[in-house]
Amino acid sequence: MKSAKGLCLKVFLLFAVVCINGLGVAYFAKDKIDLPSWLHDVLSMSQQLVELFEVEENPSYSHLLEVESSVSENNAIDIADFATHTNHVCMDKRAAPSAKTIYTWTDGKGIRHISDKPRDINGNTSVKVAGTIKPDAISINFLSQNLSYEIRANALKKVKQAMKVFAAVTPEESIVPVIAKVKSYDSKALYELNQKATAPNLSPSTGFYSANSNESSVLIRSDSQTVATITHELVHTINRHWYGQMVIWLNEGMAEYAEYPEGLHKSDWYSYLKKVQPVPLNQLLNGSRNKWRQEPKRYYATSWAFVAFIMSENKPFMSRLLLVESKNGCQELSAKDVEKLYGKSIVAMQHDFQRWMNKALR
Repeated sequence: MKSAKGLCLKVFLLFAVVCINGLGVAYFAKDKIDLPSWLHDVLSMSQQLVELFEVEENPSYSHLLEVESSVSENNAIDIADFATHTNHVCMDKRAAPSAKTIYTWTDGKGIRHISDKPRDINGNTSVKVAGTIKPDAISINFLSQNLSYEIRANALKKVKQAMKVFAAVTPEESIVPVIAKVKSYDSKALYELNQKATAPNLSPSTGFYSANSNESSVLIRSDSQTVATITHELVHTINRHWYGQMVIWLNEGMAEYAEYPEGLHKSDWYSYLKKVQPVPLNQLLNGSRNKWRQEPKRYYATSWAFVAFIMSENKPFMSRLLLVESKNGCQELSAKDVEKLYGKSIVAMQHDFQRWMNKALR
């Protein structure tokens, strides 16, 4: 009796080994040979269960709030209380495991590259830019009914103009559809109440963009001021969609530049920089958020002027900056990164910038 049971056990174990071995062979060959549908379903379900246990736990983003604010057109300057790296969780692109990453890119000459190492972007890198964008590349949802048709139409016109300007220097791969939401307040008290609820650490402002809700809040003032503020905040929205998290000087500089891209003299910063010296570039590019809080007007003005300088004198440099911003996820551009992408030292860059300032703004 015992020998019969032992024989049955051996036969069962042998059958199990053959089945497991057969399933293993079928799994690795499932993409090369046709399998019965029921067996293919069993293998797929098994693979999903394995992958489920391999997925790492996602961090909680519930406490994250990123805001960018607009600048008042009067003497009081408004700047967001930006999150610091110590308590900041980035919601930007998440990198794949390095051991499994294959990098591909197409250079400015249309040549596609494949490598197991990240692309080395420097001052000699050519970038294939979008050039033009589709008319429906942005959808703006005005959530309040207190803006006139003229304000909404003029804001949409300026935003599309800004997108056209930046599309000419934006890597083609970065252009994605943008969905924007705008809340407008004709009551300062209601606006401040919303600001305290949405961004309690934000300094007094006339507009701000919240990245976690993808929503801009704007205080209605004069028609021209309201249009400029909406444009500023929607450029932050576009930047978030196209490039992800950005270094503050580039993010704010682009938003300020977008308000009056057709003429530098129309910006308030034009007359301001005739009286006040800009922040030195080594200080701007290494500027902490505490520095921005201490001298916000100089930092905003210098960021505007530096972006205007780049857009006027060196658009390939701007394309390289935006390419790196769209690739580096939660990391921010450092002064050394900017130096590398410019192809010259910061001292030489400062000389070029100052020479342009003397010609364009004096």
